[in-house]
Amino acid sequence: MRQIISLLFMITLLTLISVMSPIQSHEGGLEKIMNAAVFEIYPIQSYDWGPANQRYRPLIGGINIDIYEASYVPPEPPIETYYTHCTIGYAASDPNGHLGYTTAGHCFDGTTGEAYWWWEVYQPDYGWSNYVGSPTLVAGDGDYVDTGFVNWNSVSYEVLTINPDTGEVEPLMVYSYISWSTLLYWNITGYHPIICKTGRSTGVTCGAFEMVRTSYPVGGGRTLKYAVVGGFYVWFGDSGAPIYRYYKARIGGINVWTVKLIGIVSYRRLGGGGIGVSVDGIRMELGIVPLTYI
Repeated sequence: MRQIISLLFMITLLTLISVMSPIQSHEGGLEKIMNAAVFEIYPIQSYDWGPANQRYRPLIGGINIDIYEASYVPPEPPIETYYTHCTIGYAASDPNGHLGYTTAGHCFDGTTGEAYWWWEVYQPDYGWSNYVGSPTLVAGDGDYVDTGFVNWNSVSYEVLTINPDTGEVEPLMVYSYISWSTLLYWNITGYHPIICKTGRSTGVTCGAFEMVRTSYPVGGGRTLKYAVVGGFYVWFGDSGAPIYRYYKARIGGINVWTVKLIGIVSYRRLGGGGIGVSVDGIRMELGIVPLTYI
């Protein structure tokens, strides 16, 4: 009798798991993603994920951008200070309806004082034919939603990732985004689904959703608002990378893999886990709305 009860319990538990998680409801889907992640396909020691560092037009989420920063103090000529790598988060529109894309705000950090700063963004790397805009909106210091917006018309609501069915790297459509209230509900109920990110350095990595916080100290006198914390691995250069959950949607009469946006990568925790800022938080604070299928 006990064996029968135990068996029924296990069947019920497995059924609940499959219903709660879209990626787990597809046989072998989660296993394929975890096995096909960057740790297996591209050695993580390189920190330079090949697919993200190719040229993409229109621009999509999860690909490399090179950012050149220059400063000047009038009347002195401009001085090129350095360039850095970051990752595009997602296609979006700003409060004025202009199209563009997001990345981490700290990718455009500059010093204060008498110096003037500007930035130029290139994809996949530096070269005049690869110029893809300059930031038109950057979140400020202190309590902030670490986000930068670059006005650029040639964008598409897709994210570069790994198809759960095939294990192949390809862009998947952004179906929608997950609201802040839904993330809070996950917090309250102790729900920890698998979420992923795609970064230019470490590619596609996945881990459990851990928590969200309205305010999360990240050091340097900064507090990240609408913070999302998860077990996905991140490294330098992954800043701005899209955080998402796989979702099987029915489009045009067929079932296809898509993603639901959760946020963008902001910081790396000790041990490699990631801290991001919620897409919905960015929308509420800055008026930047993601482009999605619905």
